[in-house]
Amino acid sequence: MVSAGDVLMIFLLFWLWIVVLNRIFKLHERGVSVAPGFLMIRTQRVNQFLDRCAEKLRGTWKKIWDLAIILGFLFMFLAFFVFFSNLFAFIYTPKQAAPVAPIIPGITISLASLPYFFIAVAVVIIVHELSHGVAARTEDVEIKSAGFLLFLFIPGGFVEPEEESLNKAPLRSRARIYAAGTMPNITMSFALIVVLLNFSLFIAPMWGGPQGVMLTGVRDESPAEIGGLENGDIIEKVTIYNNYSQYVSELDGNSSKVKDMTDLFDALEDTKPNNTVVFAIKERGNIPVNVSEPPEELKESFEARDLEGYIGISYTTYYPPKDFTKTIFGNQSKWLPFHLTQLVVWLWLLSFIIALVNLLPIPPFDGYKLLGVTLEWKFGATPKTQTITRIIGIIAALLLILNLTLSYIISGWTILF
Repeated sequence: MVSAGDVLMIFLLFWLWIVVLNRIFKLHERGVSVAPGFLMIRTQRVNQFLDRCAEKLRGTWKKIWDLAIILGFLFMFLAFFVFFSNLFAFIYTPKQAAPVAPIIPGITISLASLPYFFIAVAVVIIVHELSHGVAARTEDVEIKSAGFLLFLFIPGGFVEPEEESLNKAPLRSRARIYAAGTMPNITMSFALIVVLLNFSLFIAPMWGGPQGVMLTGVRDESPAEIGGLENGDIIEKVTIYNNYSQYVSELDGNSSKVKDMTDLFDALEDTKPNNTVVFAIKERGNIPVNVSEPPEELKESFEARDLEGYIGISYTTYYPPKDFTKTIFGNQSKWLPFHLTQLVVWLWLLSFIIALVNLLPIPPFDGYKLLGVTLEWKFGATPKTQTITRIIGIIAALLLILNLTLSYIISGWTILF
């Protein structure tokens, strides 16, 4: 199993090689900027791509970016509502407050989630930046540079408009450019909800409908590991006994057939320490597991969800692969729906979070620029307009900082995903 130390060592060696290769091949002469933990690749091909996109559908793009302005302000109001509501929850009902933490691999994101996170963040950021670029070229704003970047461990893209050209653009054009980036993020977040709610339909050509639950993780030294459960086990039924003696005496327990992960969650939700859960595992038979109290490091998260019993498993709905799917992917065929689900969840999550947070009117977020240029567009570039923009920006910044601070004070920044 890869440890956090292994990941750190790979990270350091990767950046060491990047610095060495930069010195040897003089990458800066080829449009590549390198600094410790930072890699930027500039390319004219991105500029040419943006020009082609903007030219083909100029009229349509302008209508789309006008819609983006409206959606931008709707999401800005939603962001204020979400963070204000969460702030009140932290103050009055802390257990009901959603944790708010920066995305830090290994601290707030588990190592197992990193592959999905890296792919998702690259897609979301690149699409975000390309939309800014298309909007800029649609409004005849010159692009100074564009390309791809890697900051520490986070991949992405960038589009940098020519500042003088941007400042000379009409206010409505600038509003379109600032709002354009979050338009695909908002659209993607709604589209991916549809995919997640109808996931079995999207994979139906290659996988059958839900037929149980597959274990995707068994925590070390947990009741599940001690009982003999393994990654990849497919649960078809669970039977819950008050204690191990009741199970040994072959008394009737509370049985539940398991078709998907919701069924398993409902069946295990009320388990308590000293209960015995018998898992009917496909091709392996019945495996009893004695429920315990959660370990100290997990107690706070269990209490927050009003759960008592601890088994130590993570799981997903099992979709049986069809014969030709098995032929193509072999033993990995049963795991692919899980990987696809995780990737779609991360794409949805990052699309929604980036849209929500980026539209908070905090410098230098797009929301602040959109608010400032829109107020100037409607009421003129007066000192009063600028003051209102700054005040709203300060309120938004304090709101985000308070959510981060209270989340850390109450529960710390632990693994969220």
